[in-house]
Amino acid sequence: MAAEGNTPDNFEPVEHYYHALLRHLGWENLGEVYAGGVMQIGDIAGHPSLEKAYSLGKSI
Repeated sequence: MAAEGNTPDNFEPVEHYYHALLRHLGWENLGEVYAGGVMQIGDIAGHPSLEKAYSLGKSI
């Protein structure tokens, strides 16, 4: 998930909902990647979360 904010509490509401949805549907969580601090065009370029997301995708 990408977001403007870069603090753990920025992602907490969405993370809480996501985990509740996983439980409700009986799905297995295979990983999560959070990319904070990406508000402007280009902010995501070179962000460490891109490599994490790529690695997670390859592992599934």
